[in-house]
Amino acid sequence: MKAMRGIMLKNFLGLFLLMSTSLWAGSGKGNHKVVYPTNGWKSVRPLKENIDSTYLVRADSEIIKNQPAVRGILLSRHGKIVFEKYYSSFNADSLYNTWSITKSVISMLVGIALQRNDVDSLQEKAFLHLPPYPNTAINDNCKVITLAQLMTMTSGLSWYKPGTNIVMRRYDEMDQIFASPTSNAPGATFRYDGANAHAVAITLQYRLGKPLEDYAAAHLFKPLGIEKFRWEKDQSGYNLGSEGLYLNARDLAKLGYLMLRKGKWEGKQLISQEYYCMATTQQNPGGFPGYDAYGLFWWVSKTANYETFYALGSGGLILAVTPSLGLVAVIITDPNHPQADLYKPRQLYLDYLLPAAK
Repeated sequence: MKAMRGIMLKNFLGLFLLMSTSLWAGSGKGNHKVVYPTNGWKSVRPLKENIDSTYLVRADSEIIKNQPAVRGILLSRHGKIVFEKYYSSFNADSLYNTWSITKSVISMLVGIALQRNDVDSLQEKAFLHLPPYPNTAINDNCKVITLAQLMTMTSGLSWYKPGTNIVMRRYDEMDQIFASPTSNAPGATFRYDGANAHAVAITLQYRLGKPLEDYAAAHLFKPLGIEKFRWEKDQSGYNLGSEGLYLNARDLAKLGYLMLRKGKWEGKQLISQEYYCMATTQQNPGGFPGYDAYGLFWWVSKTANYETFYALGSGGLILAVTPSLGLVAVIITDPNHPQADLYKPRQLYLDYLLPAAK
């Protein structure tokens, strides 16, 4: 009987340890209970998550003095908000055009589609899933472009023209883009161009047979507790892939936290870890405009020995994730502000938010 009790106790302790390791994760220094802000973020004092608040004060001062285009800043650690502030009458409920961060959300939706077997492979030829464009002869080079090449910006598609301004973004000539010669052989060279992301958005929507906003609402936003969003469409009725998704800062941070958790949310793997690794690690050296390495519609960098991946939008809007520190940061900007700067908000993260984590 004593031996039996010993075996039962040993089994109980083993089960307890197994349960404990599933509840705690090692992002950053020490072990931390895994929390999910599905029903809303919990805000805590910075010190509670080993955040040096003096850096946050400096960040706020930098914004007020030198970065008037910033409209909001949010920093979370281990799934809890440790700093959040809004400027110029904006607040936590304000929806913003996420601009090119939309591309990174498209990447997440492709990962979900692969996980759900709605898409077979990143090596699929994109033109096979384009809507039928009457009287359009697809260029031979464009016929071999894969989803992977589109998502690494190495397709050779060229939409951007000198003099293009911020409002010229509808890509209603997508059929002509695929009919035109590529700027280089597919897969050869990184060239940042919004046509790549919109091509992925169109092919995904056409294949799924539904708007991306419906697919995202069901398989990405609903599991994360994201209820309020808006997504602009082109004249053909397709949700834009390069920009046009409107979210608030807290919901943007949820997307970052899903990526920090390697695609897992509330015990369910929404995005496979294999895809997560591909999306957030270097696929090519990248270049303009982020001047960092590039994954699958995510920028990838290493600063102060910390691996960070981030989504970058017009005017410096940024969603940054540093997994080893458990950090997710959102900086909202107004790209139309005369002092908007693509690089200053990113430097704000590197100079103040990242060093604040002890």
